[in-house]
Amino acid sequence: MLKIFKTIAVERDILSLYELTTLVREVISYSFEDSYWIKAEIVRVNENASGHCYLELAERSEHTDMLIAQCRGIIWRNIYASILMHFHSVTQRYLEVGMKILFRAKVEFHQVYGFSLHIQEIDPHYTLGEMVARKMQIIEQLKREGIFEMNRALHFPLVPQRIAIISSKTAAGYNDFIKHLQENVYRYKFSLQFFQATMQGDRAEKSIISALEKIFQRTEQFDVVVLIRGGGSQVDLSCFDSYLLASHVAQFPLPVLTGIGHEQDESIVDMVAHRALKTPTAVADYLIEAVGSFESRLEELQHQVYTLANQQVVLQKSYLAEVSQQLPLFLQNLIQQHRYQLQMLYAATQSLSNQLVGKELYRIDRMLYNAQYSMRNTINIHRQQLRHKLLQCFSGAQKMLDQQQAQLTYLSTRAELSDPAHILKQGYSIALYEGKPLLRAADIPEEAVFETMLFEGKLISRVIKKNQ
Repeated sequence: MLKIFKTIAVERDILSLYELTTLVREVISYSFEDSYWIKAEIVRVNENASGHCYLELAERSEHTDMLIAQCRGIIWRNIYASILMHFHSVTQRYLEVGMKILFRAKVEFHQVYGFSLHIQEIDPHYTLGEMVARKMQIIEQLKREGIFEMNRALHFPLVPQRIAIISSKTAAGYNDFIKHLQENVYRYKFSLQFFQATMQGDRAEKSIISALEKIFQRTEQFDVVVLIRGGGSQVDLSCFDSYLLASHVAQFPLPVLTGIGHEQDESIVDMVAHRALKTPTAVADYLIEAVGSFESRLEELQHQVYTLANQQVVLQKSYLAEVSQQLPLFLQNLIQQHRYQLQMLYAATQSLSNQLVGKELYRIDRMLYNAQYSMRNTINIHRQQLRHKLLQCFSGAQKMLDQQQAQLTYLSTRAELSDPAHILKQGYSIALYEGKPLLRAADIPEEAVFETMLFEGKLISRVIKKNQ
């Protein structure tokens, strides 16, 4: 064949393009008669209306990631369906950009379409191994960077009601999610904010990251982020195994729930999310159950508070009954003590008065005895003085007795007025906190529960605001 080419080249100095490309085709056809197993990366996929699949294949440098080889690949429609079915049954994926494949092909050259590889067979196990290896590589990278568990470590809100939704309104699972959440049997209310994103294909990764960045600017307005797709085939889901999207989800400051709808394998985004659920309706159920769990806990606490309050009421009733029984006896003892003291004081006053009178009489008698021979006027003067002093003495004793009687009456009246029942009857009340009388507003914290004792019944109150 080379001899023929040289002969033609000598005989004719000029070749037409068709002649040259025909020679090239003959040379390639002669030199590459057999089919070859080739490995390459898919950089573009196009399935036309006629059923043929056209691929753009390439190889990159291991060191620089630059293209070092590129050509066109074709799978004719008569074998494309069977090749694709076998490939999907093993990998659960379809041919997509960025995927590495091992295929058997014949080298072809066409005068119009140029050089191409006519693919006859694809080994899905090679691609599956590449996919698993790439997936493990990304997971290890996320773990080395210390971000793999970051979103899972976030505290999930007690009442997740403000939901940021990343999805496409055309996604099959979006409407199911909204309907399931809004029509829950418990009638819980949720605040939903939708963020449009492409959920499959080459633009999905950048679109979802863009939606996350919009939510990041308003994180204080949301409790949780929901990433849902749901339904549809597994084609073009490679974005959920990308490092860039997974790293954004892993480091997001709000818990991220996923309902991507993978049929079998768990994506890397599912792994780094706070919680991965199979379907959008499962995500809705998870949110409803979270709110329901909080409500159940609230009801349990309410029951505990009610039980403790009843226990305190019973205890305070018992305490007040005991105090009511002891108070009359205490007052009676107090009155008897004051009465005894008054009697002792009265007896002491009489004794003192008698002693004073006796002393004065004795002194007068001595004076009379010593002054028998004194002038009668002096005796009369002393008699008048003595009479005056006696009157003063008896008047002082009577005044002291009156004062003690008034003191006894005052103490008795005060004891009667100190009776709690009398005080409560006057319209006053007694505030009790933890079983003790409440004297100052500073002695009780806000939101605390206290009792108010009235003349008839009691009130249970909660502190809303304090004015100290």
